[in-house]
Formats: sequence, C-alpha cells, structure tokens
Amino acid sequence: SLVPQPTTTCLSLPLLQTMKIFIHNANDYLENFLCQRLHKFHVLYGTLVENDDEAPKLQQSSAVYLKEVVERTKDSIQKALLECDCIIYNANSLRISQNLNDIKDAVKILQGSVYSQEKTFIMISSAMSWVNAKKQYEEVEEEDEGEDASNAADKPFNKPRPYEPLTEEMAPRRKAHPHFQELLEVEKRVKKSQNKLLKPLVVFSGLMYGEGERVLHPWFKAAWQDANALQVAGDGYNYIPMIHVRDLAAIVEKMAVSPPEIDEEDKSSAYLFAVDESQITQSQLIGAIAKEFGAPQLDHIAEPESATQVPNADLLGGVDLKFALGKVEAFEELEWHCKEGFVAKIKTVRREFEKARNLDALRITVLGSPGVGKSFYSAKLAAYYKIPHILIKDTIEEFFAQTTELQQEVDRLTPPKKEKKIKSEEDGEDAEEEPEEEEEVDENSPLQKAKRRLKKITDLQTNVDDDGRYKDEVLAKVFKWKLAQRKCRNQGWIVDGFPKTVKQCQLLMKKQAGVDVDGEEEGEDAEEPEEDEEGAAGRADPLCMPEYIIQLNVSDDTLLEKRLMNLPQEQVEGTHNNRDDFTRRLKLYKEHNKYDETGVLANLEELIRADEVQPITREIHLKSLEQDPQEVFDEMINFVGKPHNYGVTQMEIEAELQKQREIEAEVQERARAEQEALAEKVSRERAERARQLKEEQEQLEAIKKQEQELLDVRSIPLRNYLMENVLPVLTEGLKEVCRMKPDDPVDYLAEYLFTNNSQNLKGER
Repeated sequence: SLVPQPTTTCLSLPLLQTMKIFIHNANDYLENFLCQRLHKFHVLYGTLVENDDEAPKLQQSSAVYLKEVVERTKDSIQKALLECDCIIYNANSLRISQNLNDIKDAVKILQGSVYSQEKTFIMISSAMSWVNAKKQYEEVEEEDEGEDASNAADKPFNKPRPYEPLTEEMAPRRKAHPHFQELLEVEKRVKKSQNKLLKPLVVFSGLMYGEGERVLHPWFKAAWQDANALQVAGDGYNYIPMIHVRDLAAIVEKMAVSPPEIDEEDKSSAYLFAVDESQITQSQLIGAIAKEFGAPQLDHIAEPESATQVPNADLLGGVDLKFALGKVEAFEELEWHCKEGFVAKIKTVRREFEKARNLDALRITVLGSPGVGKSFYSAKLAAYYKIPHILIKDTIEEFFAQTTELQQEVDRLTPPKKEKKIKSEEDGEDAEEEPEEEEEVDENSPLQKAKRRLKKITDLQTNVDDDGRYKDEVLAKVFKWKLAQRKCRNQGWIVDGFPKTVKQCQLLMKKQAGVDVDGEEEGEDAEEPEEDEEGAAGRADPLCMPEYIIQLNVSDDTLLEKRLMNLPQEQVEGTHNNRDDFTRRLKLYKEHNKYDETGVLANLEELIRADEVQPITREIHLKSLEQDPQEVFDEMINFVGKPHNYGVTQMEIEAELQKQREIEAEVQERARAEQEALAEKVSRERAERARQLKEEQEQLEAIKKQEQELLDVRSIPLRNYLMENVLPVLTEGLKEVCRMKPDDPVDYLAEYLFTNNSQNLKGER
C-alpha cells in the first residue's frame, strides 16, 4: 500500500520512487504516526515541537525517523521546503494559532521561490471551518402535542433535526464561524497557491482519537480516575465527525505518495474529507467512554457561560457536523484501523489509551502475621501507586452502610398508599370496604430492584458466627463487591491482610462465589455459575486475582507481641491489638499459613495458576522490628516496579506551585495589610497625641493670657499711686545723687528718699 500506483487520477510517479517529504512538527500527535508510516520508503525532514505534559508519551521519538531535524528559522525551513517533493502541515491540533502562522509563512516561501520539481502541499485542516455551513434539513413530522406538550418547556434538551451529511462539493460555498475565520482564510491561501509545479490539497479531518488521546484525553482521564460524571457541552445531540489518528495518517500517506489530480473546473477537487463512516453525537461519544469505564452518568452543562467548564468545549459542543465519507472511500488498498468508528471500536481505543499512557490495573495483596506492619506498608504502597487501600474493617462498614441509602431510595420510590373507599349507607347497602385491586408488580422496576438489594444486604448483615463475627461467605461477598467497583477495576487495589484463611481464599478467588448484592456493578439478576460447571470450578475470578503477592514475616513472634504491648493506649482502644486478640489472630495465622500446599499463599498461587497466569510472589523477612522502614519499602517498590497510574503531571505540579505561590502571596498580603494597619494605628495615635498636646498648650497659653490680663487690670491703681507719690521724689533723688556724687550713691539715695518721703507724709497729715 506504500508503493504509488500509476493511475489516471495520480501524478505519474515511478514505482518505488523515494520521495523527500517535509513534516511540520514531526513529533506531534498525528505527525508521529505519519513518520512511522513514511520513513520506511521515503526520506523525511521535519521540525520538532516541545510537547506538553498532557501529550501521550511516544514509544520512540519521531526524530529517529528524520534524516534531518530542521531548525525553526526562515532560512532552514525555506531550504527544506524547496528540496522536498511533498510538504505536510497540520492545522488540526491544539496549537492551531501557531500552526496557521507557520502555514502562511510556508505558502509565502513557495510562492516567492523558484524551483523545478513538482511539489504537493498538504494542509490538514479542521472541521471547525465548516461550523456555519448551510445544512439541508430533513422533513420531520410534528409530534402529537398531547399531555406532554405542557411539559415540553421543562425538558432540558430537545432532539436535533436530522439533516443530510455535508459533502466535499460544498467546500467552496461554506462559511466559517467568526472564531475560525482565520482557518478558512489560510485554507484559501493554500488553495490559491496552485501553479504548474505546486499542487495544494486541503484535508478536512474529523476529531482525532486513539493512541493515548489528545482532545478526548480529559474525558478518558476523568473516567479512569473514577469521576462521578463525565461532562457534556450543551445538549449533547450535536454530531461530531471523527477519525482515528492511524486512519488519518494512512489517508495522508496515500495523498502524499499518490496525490489526486486537481480539476481546474471543479473547485472542490482539492478538498477532501478524512472521517470514518460513523456519524455519532457528542452524547454518544462521551456516553461510550462512560459505559466502557463504568462512569455512572453524564453531566450536561447547558448554559453557554457554564459550557466553558467543559474541556475543549468549543471542539465538542461548538460543532454540529455530519460529513459524508467522500473521496477517501475510493482510495485503493487503504488500510483502515477503525473505519466503523469510535463507539464500535471503544474497547480497542481503550486498550490503546491504557498502553500509550502506561496505565494498568495494579492489584497487590499484602499478607503477614498480626502486628508485622501490613497496614503501614500497604498505606505507603497505596499512596505511592495511587490506588485504593482495601482494609477489612473499612470495607465491611462501607458495604453495610448501603442499607441506609437503599432504605431512603425505597421510601422515595414507594408510591403513597391509596385511601380505602367505603360504600355509603345511602346507596341502600350496609357500609363496607371496597376490595383493593391488586396491582401488578414490575420486578425490573427501580423500586423492586432496590428492595431486593436491601433484603440481600440485610440478610448478609445477620449472617454471623456464634462469636459475633461475620462468616467467611459474607466476607468473600463483601470483598468481591468492593473489588468489582469501577475504581478498583480501572486502577487496581491493595488488599491489606485478606484472605486470612484457606476457606476465605477459595471463596474470594473462585468464580462461583459471585457477587449478587450490587446490581449496578455486576448485574443484579445475573446467575452465578454452578460449583460443578465445566470450566468454572477452580478458576480464579479475574477481578479478585492479585498480580503481586507480598508476605511479610518475622523470625521471632515474641517481638510482635512486645511491639503491640508497647503501643499507646489510644491506638489499642477499639482494635484487635490487645493481648487476647493478638494471641487468637497469631494462632489463626499460623494455622492457615503453613509452608506447604495447605497454606493461604499456596492456595492463592494455585488458583492463579489455574487461570494460566504465573503469580508473582515476594516473601520479605524482616530482620528486626527496628529495621529501617524505608529499606523494606524500597524492596517492595523494586519488586512491584514503576507506577501504572497517573502520576503528578507537570500541569498539576505547576498548579500546586501556583497554589502555593497564591497562598504565600495571600500570607504576605495579609502581613503587609497588618503592618499597614499597625503603622496607620501608630500614626493615628501619634497624631492624636500631638493634637491633644497642642490643645493642652493652647489651653495653657489661654490661661496665661487670662491671668496676665487680670494682673494688668489689677495693677492700674498701683501705677497711678506710684506716678503721683513715688516717681517725683525718686526723680529728684536721682538728680541729687548726680549733683552730689557721693561715695555710696545707693545709701545716699535711700537716705534722701526716706527724708523727703517722711516730710511728704507729715505734710499730708
């Protein structure tokens, strides 16, 4: 199929001609598979791009398929484009904006350059440029609007009107959505670049799926990680064209090796659909994922503003397109991988997803004597591998807690009782009750199913031994119920310390001990295989079959007892870690864990071998109870291997770092606000103190002024007296001192004043 066949509809290429092909972003999702197909017979050149953390990990880098990795500079790309016979650019990717710019640059280079060999330019476009294409709707008879007409407004979603699939001939007349106007513009640029040596082709690809997923990865990841519901953008009745990434790679390879002729009179001859033959809606698409992984329901995000909560909502909720298969159907010897479509091949797609993402249900059973540290190491393993940690006590409590929910469901579904009608005596008859009409019971109704499940669980709850412990049959059914839940089915589990006995081992592992208590998980009315049914007896139940078995042992049992006796009181209360229970548990463990074919471990391994699977067992002998726990844990990790689950992605790491930065920024902002508030408080207090001090000073000044004014008022009579009686004598005395110039002027002045003042006083008298 890789050899070009000379036909009337293909360029004239010699058989087994080696072509030089340029692939833009050669290590991207689709381009990787193109390289895998084309490198066997052709010489490849290409640029590389840094993939994000959500991209599936490639088993082998596309760089190994390239003769030359082209640098992302204009000169390097121009040299590669002019040297190659075929040029492939993909606009149908998550980095569409950058790719469109690169396509425009490539077209400019080819239009402005001179070359002598024929070239084919293949642009892989998206269905998004068809979003506003005119549809021819089919005539639909109006439904009878009876009783349900009044409830029509209450129904959240209405079924879509059917329409004829769009064809490639409609490509020149279509209109793009305003958000994807640039995509349509680039398609036209590519189409107009046609000349005698350049043949441009535009491939309209459906939504790509398979091999680890890109656009659909959020839904696959959510389903794998036990999401309560998978989100649907809008009503979910919109059609989405689909194509498996391997099928798209095969179609593009055919076009590169044997490009179809372009008819000058047929404007649509350069356009081609690349879709599978299915025509499914968004609800069918997401519903297939939910059903395959066991997700309980779909969550319709109806409001336009809320639809942005759905990952890639514009690619799923913003498309309502049905594409006819078109020219692809006429391709000779095209190797289809999923021609039937996504829903029909969902199991294949799931296997590809798990393989590409290195996901696998990791099932581990940890056994060991009481007190040896099973729960401690099981919890560490569960955290390391990100899988559920199954504890006996927690599982029993969770199982029987269903009775409350089931009783509430029964009460909710039970219709109210009808009042009994009594015939009146006015009818001429004695009053009597009318006989009740027996209503037919639908055994498959939700009410009857809930009642049966409630009764089965209640019956198991009372199935106990004389010492009040649940019987082995009950424990086996409880664990089968737990291990059948979808999180355990998808991701795996770590069973901590169960089974404890050989009987529990056989009841748990053998298929005939089926689960009939949870219709949601196993099918409520499913018949269990008989004990002697051919091919069933003795074979292990795959849901309960551990992939790895770890048995912890210690040489001296007295060390275990000593450890338990030294536990703090709060860790002993309400547990089996007291002396009597420890002795009983240790005796039971030794009885059922002998190193021969009668022990629990031997029975587990034998049941697994019966299913033609070789068990992987590791016995870890603790040197002492003081042995470094990390040393023991590292031995377990080396035994089990790398995680087969989603680890912490780079996006999650960045989100966590961003969260930490936000918390730190919030703390810093709070501290800054507190400091500012404190500084403002201190400033206010200082201003208040300054104001009070100023007021006090102003008050003191006012008091002083008042006192001075009072003194001035009171000093007026004294001043007058001095002016009349003292100053004249004093003035004359001073004159006399100046005239006489005595040796002691002060004494002379004093004597003068005394003498003259006495004369004045006598005269006044």
